[in-house]
Amino acid sequence: MAKSGMRYADQAYHMLKDALLSGEYRAGERLAVDSIAKTIGSSRQPVMDAFRRLEGEGLLNVIPQVGTIVASVSPADVKDFFRFLAQIEGYFARLAAERASEAEGRELKKIAADYFDVAPSGESDQAVARRYRLHNRAFHSQIHQMARAPLVHQVAVSLWDKADFYLNTMLAILPFVEREREGVNEHMLIAEAIAEKDGEAAYNATVPHILLFAEAINA
Repeated sequence: MAKSGMRYADQAYHMLKDALLSGEYRAGERLAVDSIAKTIGSSRQPVMDAFRRLEGEGLLNVIPQVGTIVASVSPADVKDFFRFLAQIEGYFARLAAERASEAEGRELKKIAADYFDVAPSGESDQAVARRYRLHNRAFHSQIHQMARAPLVHQVAVSLWDKADFYLNTMLAILPFVEREREGVNEHMLIAEAIAEKDGEAAYNATVPHILLFAEAINA
């Protein structure tokens, strides 16, 4: 593929992935190739390349003679997924408590505490959900760095993509809006435990923090 084609394919990929993780599409929704191609000013081929790439990540299903639809999973499967993710993140928190420096502990607490200081007034629910999602990713990514377990971190990145995708495509923005303040307060408890190098407390604060987001789907 020519360089311009690769550029358009990358553009389509990043645009679509951000939209999928942010809840702009719902599970089972069909995507229009022509509309997306028009948005980025390309032919259909780069968009199809992006579709196949996202299909490989489990976010889309490309069905011959039918089209491309947003992947969907059962609530029971999502519950299993979040139970697994909760254990992984609890493990990271425990490692971070054991391995992080005091300066890193202070930085993690600052990330949690600064959330509402930069929140603009009058935000739409969509804007709140997006801001919290990005904050949540930054907070947990910082814990991963503090844990000093790069191979496990590589696995966790793809899991976090799936977590955002499942929550947002199945319930749109509701979990991030409804649990915004509680989620940030839980971040503060996790950060405090890590800063105090209390691995058990960090683990016990992290696991329910992850599981509570899934309860909205599995209620």
